[in-house]
Amino acid sequence: MVLELNILKEEKKSELSSEDLAKINEKLKQLLEKSTNRINNLDFNFKDTNLIQIMSGYDTTCSSSILESNMVETGTTGVVVHDKGSYCHGRSNLLFQNPESPIIYLTHQIKNLDNELLQVLTQEYPNIFLFHTLDEDESIFWKEYYLALQMYFLSKKVAEDKGIDLTMPEYNPQLVKKLYQYKGEM
Repeated sequence: MVLELNILKEEKKSELSSEDLAKINEKLKQLLEKSTNRINNLDFNFKDTNLIQIMSGYDTTCSSSILESNMVETGTTGVVVHDKGSYCHGRSNLLFQNPESPIIYLTHQIKNLDNELLQVLTQEYPNIFLFHTLDEDESIFWKEYYLALQMYFLSKKVAEDKGIDLTMPEYNPQLVKKLYQYKGEM
C-alpha cells in the first residue's frame, strides 16, 4: 500500500476524509508495532555503556537527534553523532579509541558509502546495530517517522538496561533553577 499525503496539498479540500484518517491511523499503528518489535528483538544489554556512537547522514538527522537528545538530556549515556560523509576524516578515531562502544547506524537505503562503511565497521567492531527503513517503500516522510520511532524505543531500552527512568531525569538543581527560565541578554 503506497500512502502519499498529497491529499494535504489539495487547495480545495480543507479536511481529511474519514477514509484518509483511517489509512493514516493504520499506518501509524503498523509503524509503532514494527518499531517496538525491532527494539524488543535487539539482543544487547546497554547496562555498562558509557558512550553510544551514532552514524547518521543528512536524511537521518531527525532520528539521530532524537536518540542523542534523549540520552544526553536525561544523563543516560554520552553520545557522539558522526556524519557518514565526514567519518573518514579523523572522526573514526573516537571509535578506534572506544572499540566496545555501541554503534547505532542509521539509514533509509544502502548507498555506496554505506556499503563501504558497513564493510569496514563490521570487520573491526563487535557492537554495530543497523537501524533502517529498508522494509518500507513509502515516502521519506514515513521512513524518517519510522526511524524516529525506533530511536524513541531504543532510548527507552538503553535507559531501562541502565536502570534509569527517562521520565524522571535528575538535573543539577542550581543550574536548572537559574537558567531554565532565563530571559536575559545572550
